[in-house]
Amino acid sequence: MFNDIKTPADFDAALFASTQDALREANVNATQLLERDPDASLNEIARQIGNRCTARGLVMHIYRDALANDCLRDAAIDLLYRKILQEFPSGWTTEGTIRPTVKIGSWYSHLIQFAPFAGVSEIAEAIVRDMAFSDPPPPDWLPANCNDTYIQKLFQRNWPADQKTG
Repeated sequence: MFNDIKTPADFDAALFASTQDALREANVNATQLLERDPDASLNEIARQIGNRCTARGLVMHIYRDALANDCLRDAAIDLLYRKILQEFPSGWTTEGTIRPTVKIGSWYSHLIQFAPFAGVSEIAEAIVRDMAFSDPPPPDWLPANCNDTYIQKLFQRNWPADQKTG
């Protein structure tokens, strides 16, 4: 499978397939994995599944399932929450050489790449812009869960729950 990779799309297809095989062997879907461990990073979840399961492959499966089940916004909230926990383990900061936009940049790029719909790029960009510049969280902030007040306000402002996707 990995011997035939010639393009980035081939690479993603291989990761998707290997993660799909791992999920099938574990008799679980990607969304169920998120529910099992709501604070774990995707890297941690992939390691738990093992057998060629990757975080990137999980993201692809999560967004595919979310699009199919009309819960894309909820999945995006969950994945942003996990990304914040992963990148800011001691709390939100703008200190250091790596800016917050870079730290959460993969959340943005995964959303627009793996959950394409009209307007997704603008929504994701607005969320990242708010977090980094317009309305950043307070220093040392860490969300308690996906229902954190700041995250919910951020999404309500930029991606209202009644906004149609897909």
